[in-house]
Amino acid sequence: MANPGETATTQTNPLTAPQSQIMSTSTTPKSNPQAELIASLTNPLRPFAKYKLRSYQTAHTAHLPLLQHHHQNHYQRPTVVLLGDSMFERMTTTGASPNLVAPWPSAAMLPDDQLPPGMERLEGVFNAGVGGDRIQNVAFRLVGHGHGVGLTQSSDPEARAGSAGVEVTDNGDGEVGEEREELTGLMQALVDCGAAVKLWVVQMGTNNLTVKKGLVDKDVEAMKVLLRGLLAFPLTGMEEGRESMVLVTGLFYRRDVSRALVDEANKKLVVMVKELNEEVQREGVVFLPATEKVKTEEHLVDHVHLSLEGYQLWVRELFPAVVSLLEKVGGDPA
Repeated sequence: MANPGETATTQTNPLTAPQSQIMSTSTTPKSNPQAELIASLTNPLRPFAKYKLRSYQTAHTAHLPLLQHHHQNHYQRPTVVLLGDSMFERMTTTGASPNLVAPWPSAAMLPDDQLPPGMERLEGVFNAGVGGDRIQNVAFRLVGHGHGVGLTQSSDPEARAGSAGVEVTDNGDGEVGEEREELTGLMQALVDCGAAVKLWVVQMGTNNLTVKKGLVDKDVEAMKVLLRGLLAFPLTGMEEGRESMVLVTGLFYRRDVSRALVDEANKKLVVMVKELNEEVQREGVVFLPATEKVKTEEHLVDHVHLSLEGYQLWVRELFPAVVSLLEKVGGDPA
């Protein structure tokens, strides 16, 4: 790059040149408000975001193409995002609730005769659940990966940093050395399609539980950082003053983790929600306990996943809570 006032064509090497020289020879970058916004939301997530093959594949082959298809065909933009793990993802299979293309929840999960009075099924609900996702894997999907650089797994921990600052770990998936295309982060994808996300419904943390320690403080703090980013997500096309909200759903009991550890984990989530609301100085995050009507002996198909009847019991409480918070946010997408 030529110095100011010179016509030389020599290039400054940013890896070896003094910082003062780099600054003096660099062209002033043009302001990109959207890029700056996405960076402000995703940069805090990068230190703990972790790649998982299943997370990457589902985002790359299902979630992102679905958003792009809706945008290109001018279908209704997402206004609610179900973000988390298989507890949401299986709503599309066990719960027979197609993602984004049909009103939510499905009649299978909430029959017509059980709809609360005055409430209608919701359009624009995007299911971003991925089976097996830990909090860190959800962060990876929000952030995305790469700027034209293939995603490479490695047995060398120092080589596991992705080009976007994302730690690359296989978590039991994939093969070492397997390269991946870059992945647009979910936050970027939602902005690109003009989504007006009024409400994020979050169900995550069950895959972070361990049989000895439950949900450790480090994971709770990671979730807090993630929720902080969701609260700051822009309400595109909404009237000024509207702010999105987050509904954190409590963890269900499992057959392989003690009830005491699940109870302790949920208490940590309640405290985390309270602290976050105090920090942002508004009741932006609401905690909805897991329904006590779901019994591990009756409503699980394995050690953790809900049966259809389990989903029916959950949705009877989840759906009214979602509708109530949407009314609280108010406004209509432009």
